[in-house]
Amino acid sequence: MNMRAKILLGMLVMALAASVPLFWQWREITRLRIDLAKSTKAASSAAHHAGQFSSGSKEANQASLKNILSQHNEVDRLRNLLDFTSTLDASGARALLEDLAKLPLNDKNRVAINILIDRLVHLDPKSALDWANTVPNAHGKQQMLNMLFYTWSNVDPSKALDAIGGFPNAKLRQDLSNMVIANMITTDPQRAIAELQKMPINTLTNNSYWNAFANWANNDPNAALAAALALPPTRNRLLAMAGMANGWSMSDPVAALAWSGNLPADHLRDDLVTNAVTTLSQMDPQAAVDYVNGVANLTTRQQLTQIVASTWGKDDPQGALSWVMNATTGQARDSAIVSLLGPLSETNPQAAISALAELPDGSAHDSALKAITANWVLQDRTAALSWLENQPASNGRTSVLSDTVNTWASSDPDAATAYALTLQNSDPSTFNKLMGTIAYNRESVDPNAAMTWAQSLPADQGRDLAINGVVVAISSNDPQQAWNLVTQLPSDANLNSTVAQVMGKWSAQNPAAAAAALDALPNGDTNTNAISNLAKNWFTSDPNAASQWVNTLPAGASRDAAITQLVAVEGSNNLPTAFNWASSMSDPDDSTTQMKKIVTQWANKSQDGEAAATAAVQNANLTDQQRASLLNAISKTIAAKAGK
Repeated sequence: MNMRAKILLGMLVMALAASVPLFWQWREITRLRIDLAKSTKAASSAAHHAGQFSSGSKEANQASLKNILSQHNEVDRLRNLLDFTSTLDASGARALLEDLAKLPLNDKNRVAINILIDRLVHLDPKSALDWANTVPNAHGKQQMLNMLFYTWSNVDPSKALDAIGGFPNAKLRQDLSNMVIANMITTDPQRAIAELQKMPINTLTNNSYWNAFANWANNDPNAALAAALALPPTRNRLLAMAGMANGWSMSDPVAALAWSGNLPADHLRDDLVTNAVTTLSQMDPQAAVDYVNGVANLTTRQQLTQIVASTWGKDDPQGALSWVMNATTGQARDSAIVSLLGPLSETNPQAAISALAELPDGSAHDSALKAITANWVLQDRTAALSWLENQPASNGRTSVLSDTVNTWASSDPDAATAYALTLQNSDPSTFNKLMGTIAYNRESVDPNAAMTWAQSLPADQGRDLAINGVVVAISSNDPQQAWNLVTQLPSDANLNSTVAQVMGKWSAQNPAAAAAALDALPNGDTNTNAISNLAKNWFTSDPNAASQWVNTLPAGASRDAAITQLVAVEGSNNLPTAFNWASSMSDPDDSTTQMKKIVTQWANKSQDGEAAATAAVQNANLTDQQRASLLNAISKTIAAKAGK
C-alpha cells in the first residue's frame, strides 16, 4: 500500500471515530477507494484482489462481512470491505445495512456502514432512504440519516435536498439541510447560497454557513472567498469567512498563511493563522517553524509555538523539544515542554527526565511528572515508580503516584497493594493516599471482596486505612451498609474522618435516618463532626425538619456544630431566626462569632436592617462583653457603608 493511502486510512479511521464533519469522512473514503484500487494492482496476495468476494445469498454475504470485520489489520480490513461492497447489488447492500444497524456503533461497524451506504446510494438512493427511516431510534436512527445524507449529497445533492422536505421535524430538516448544502456548495454554489439565505435565523444557520464555506474553501478557496465577500454585511458573512478560512487552512496552509498577512488583526485572522499553522506543522514541521519564528508579535509567536510543538511532537518529540528550548521563554516555553514530555517518554524516558529539569516547581512541573509517568509506567513500571518515588515530595508527586497505583490496581490489585505497603514507613502521607485509592478501586468492583481484602491485611495502620477507605466507598451507593460497618470499626485516628464522610453521604439521601443512627455514637469529636455534616445537608434540603432535630440535641459541642451549619445555610434567608439560634450556642466565643456574622449581614441590607440588628442585640440575653462586641461590629458596618 502506498504512503498516501496509508495516510488517508489513518485520517479515515480517526474521522470515523471522532466527532468531525461527515463530509471530511466521505471525502477520505472516496480518496482512499481510489488509492486502494491503484495499490491493489500491485498487491501480491490474491486476497487483496478485487473480485475475491462475490455477491451471493444473504447468508453468504453475512458470512463474508463477518469474516472481513474480524480481520485485525486495518489496511486489509478496509481494502477488503471496499472490494466486497463493490460486488453487492442494492438488495444485498440494504440487507447488510439492516444487520449492522442493530449492532453497537464501534469504529469497525461505523466504517462498514459508511461504505455500504455509499454503495446503496449509488445504486438506489430511495432504498437507502427507506432503510434509514426504518432504523429504530434506539439503534442510532439520527446517525444513520446523517451518514446517508452526507453520502447522498456527494452523489446528487439536489435530489438529496429535495428529499429532506419530506421530514416532519423542523430541526431534523435543518440539520440534514446543513449537511447537504455543505457539499452542494462545491458543485452548485448558486443554489446552495440561495438555500442558505432562505434558512431561518438561528444557531443552526450559523453552523450551515460555517460548514458550507469550509468545505468550499477546501476545494476552491478563491471562489469561496469571493462568494463570502459578496454576501450582505451581516453575521452570516462573518461566519462564512470564518468557515472559508478554516477550510482553506486545511487544504493549502501555505497559501492561507500568505493571504492572512493582508488581513487586519482580528479574530478571523487569528483563527486562520492558528488552523493553518496546525495543519502545516502536521505536513511540514520545518515550514511551520520557519513561519512561527518570523512572527513579530511575541504573544502570538508564543501561542503558535505551543501549537507547533504539540503537533510536531506527536511524531518527533525530540526535534520539537530542541526547537522549543530556544524558541520561547517563560510560561509559554514551560507549557510547550510539558506537551512534549508525554510522547518523548514513550521512546526516551531519560531525555524526558532531563527536560523536566528545565521546568520550575509548580503546576507545570506537576503536569510534567504526570505526562512522563503515564507513558513510562506502561513500558517499565518498576523503573518509573522508582524514579517517581525519588522526586521531591509534593502534592503533584503524590497525585501522580495515586493515579498510577489506581490504574495498576484495576489489573493487579494484589501487586498494587504490595507496592503501597512498601511506602508505609518511608512515605506515610503518600502511603495513606494510596491505600485509600486502592480501597476505592476494589470496592467499585466488589464491595464484599474489598472488605475481605482490607480485613486480611496486617494489623497496622495500612489495614485501618484500607477498611476505612472501603467503608467510605461503599457509602456512595449504600450508606446504611457503610454505617453498619462503621459501628464495628476500632476507634483510631481515622475513624473520625470515616464517620464524618459516611454521615455526609447518608444525610444527603436520608437525613432523618442518618440522625437516628447518630444516637449510637458517644459524645466527642467523632460525634461532633458527623453532626456537622448531617446538619449541612439537612438544612439545605429541609430547614424546618432540621431545626426541629437541632432542638432535640443536648447543649454542647455537637449542637453548636449543627447551629454553625444552620447559620451558614440559612443565615441570609432568615436573619432573625439565625440570630436567635446563634445566641443559644453553649460556647460563648463560638456564639459571638456566629452572631457577628449575622448582624453584619443584617446591617448591610438597609437602614431598617441596621435598626433591626441593633434591637436584636439589645434585647438578647447576652453578656456585656458580647453585646459590646456585636454593637461595635454594627457600627463598623454602618461606617463602611457611609464611606462608599
